[in-house]
Amino acid sequence: MAVVLTAIAALESANILPYAPFFLVYGFLAIAASLYYRELYLSRLKIAPRKCLRLSLISTAIGMLYASIFIGLIGAFLRYNGGIRSLDWDIIFIYRFICQGIHLSPFIKNTVLFLFIVVWAGVVEELFYRGVLFGYLRGKRSFIRAALVSSLFFGLRHSLQLLYISPYPAGAGVIYFFFSFLAGMLLSGLYESSKSLTVCIVTHTAVNFIGFPFLLHYLQN
Repeated sequence: MAVVLTAIAALESANILPYAPFFLVYGFLAIAASLYYRELYLSRLKIAPRKCLRLSLISTAIGMLYASIFIGLIGAFLRYNGGIRSLDWDIIFIYRFICQGIHLSPFIKNTVLFLFIVVWAGVVEELFYRGVLFGYLRGKRSFIRAALVSSLFFGLRHSLQLLYISPYPAGAGVIYFFFSFLAGMLLSGLYESSKSLTVCIVTHTAVNFIGFPFLLHYLQN
């Protein structure tokens, strides 16, 4: 299932059939898989609201710290090698370029971006990559192996989004892969320690929600 979803993500991002509903197929399969393997995570959703909130606040703060440090280091690296505002290295510049090609009104475009970046990513990605993939592997393998494999697919899914650019920006792809891979490892650790997929969903959604206004600012300026 992970291979199939990764292939669908590649087809969607490569823009081979621009009007094909790949994202709907991707979302349907991800949610269907999470429901089919519901025994992997539903029992872990039972957590006291106060504990869920406390863990989510702590993990969100850690997530924001991770994102800030990673972005700061990559920004310094790009300034050092002249990769700022480059379609080869600068992920923000690449997404700005992609967004400029979306011919929608600013309100509709921003709404779509919010739904995909905040709601879609926070819920669907956690249901599949942590709830199904990590949960399934964790039932058969050690934490390290389960986290590595699920995070590998999580990183690939994000780096493949840059297939929209031709030729593929390998430098930016590697950066995006490692950012998502490390984030996947942190989220897997959160799932393992909290025994709650709810905390992962809330954390992922909250981090993207907090970062969305900053991302929107950089995409438009």
